[in-house]
Amino acid sequence: MDIIHLFFIVGIVCFHPISLALATRLNAKTYKPCAVPAVFAEQFTKEDLESWKDRWFSPSGNRVGSFNLVEAPNKHLVNEYGLITTAPKEQHVIFSNFDVPITRETPFIPIALSFQVKPTVRWDCGHANIKVASQDYRPFEYRKAIPPLIEFGVKKCGLYDYVYFSFGSYDHQSIYHLINPPRSELTEDVTNMYTLLLRDSTYTIRRNKQIIAHGDVQKSFTESPTKRSSFQHETYNAEGVANETSYYTPSNVFRRLLLQNEPYPLSAKGIELDVWSEVPGIFVNNIFFGFSESDVMLFENETFDLKNLLESSQVSNSVESDDGIVRMLLKLTITNLKNACSYIYDATYVSVYDYFYDIWITEGRVLPKEAWKYTFHAISILCVIFCPILYWMFKL
Repeated sequence: MDIIHLFFIVGIVCFHPISLALATRLNAKTYKPCAVPAVFAEQFTKEDLESWKDRWFSPSGNRVGSFNLVEAPNKHLVNEYGLITTAPKEQHVIFSNFDVPITRETPFIPIALSFQVKPTVRWDCGHANIKVASQDYRPFEYRKAIPPLIEFGVKKCGLYDYVYFSFGSYDHQSIYHLINPPRSELTEDVTNMYTLLLRDSTYTIRRNKQIIAHGDVQKSFTESPTKRSSFQHETYNAEGVANETSYYTPSNVFRRLLLQNEPYPLSAKGIELDVWSEVPGIFVNNIFFGFSESDVMLFENETFDLKNLLESSQVSNSVESDDGIVRMLLKLTITNLKNACSYIYDATYVSVYDYFYDIWITEGRVLPKEAWKYTFHAISILCVIFCPILYWMFKL
């Protein structure tokens, strides 16, 4: 962990409680959609109760759950609404088409994705993803399944817990997955914001405005073939045929996407929200897709900061006395000190664990870090492995 992270932790511990107290005393509780330039930005309010279905479409199917537009749980901000899952163990999928296909002007323009998810119940198993779709959704039309241009979100099920990030190849034959995804740290009953920045030849993943992963796209992804459907031999439409080209290797698909070669023809036609969980009650809102880092940061500030402060406090918006403020500041300072210790733990012990885990055991998340919270767990496993070997050696 470098000196920048240390200063960042000190800043959180020292200044976050003060800003929280100010936000509480100012009695700021109203949710106001922000006018941030974006390719796509969805900020639900009460005014969208009737109109939201005009721009969001659900596929038909027996095993497809439906979203409802409801007021945000706990009502920390008045007039904040979002989509919530309604059925257990069913995939909830919803689409929103762009008016016209969106194409980047140059390959050097960054790609930004952000969304907020709040489990209102205990999260046992599931995922919540947003996808940049390469084809628009048309109800009652049977079309060939094409992988999304970009898929980004959270996957947490039992021992698995990570932020998922992948994108499809130019010819739709392969999908590139992030090799070492960070832990999602998904928390129930509070808003979790996840942001993806894909710029030049690097990527950055943030949770609640804090960087949890950063790397080089040339070195951080692995290729897997696209899962084809039963109607894989169905022909493309005329536009699809025009876009068919030869297959690209893993190395130069990134070059075509981000580097100084022929521009990657990124043509997005819509946004897809995909949520599945064992139980209903997964709340999602504040979805952003654009081509500007400054715009997505402004979107984060406007839609997340105040809500995060109010959720962290869990106290009344009006503080009766200075003693109440002191107690609140003390409680928050202790909490943030615990978080700082957790960050240091992740940057040291967990980093070493990740190295050996990913190289020596498996690429998947079969054994979580939670099983290694204490050193004696690692010592016990090492003893189980090496004791038979030592016994065999001394026996000889």
